[in-house]
Amino acid sequence: MKPEPTYEVTNYETLNKFLLGTLRDIRKKEIAIEEAQAISQISDKIIKNNLTMIMEAKRIGNSNPIEFFDPSNKQVMIG
Repeated sequence: MKPEPTYEVTNYETLNKFLLGTLRDIRKKEIAIEEAQAISQISDKIIKNNLTMIMEAKRIGNSNPIEFFDPSNKQVMIG
């Protein structure tokens, strides 16, 4: 019995592991291409959102580190 994949992404390392697992599942034909495309699009949105936050912080001169996986920043990912 195959364990269910976890969708808990808490940092870039777990995001990368999740995406690599998705690639493995596509190769094994365990998930559909449409599902993989949706995962890819969501990941792209998260990364673009984070880059936008970095650029805005730099524009206004804020040098404080940005914690992208902070629960307060997850509102974007909630349905």
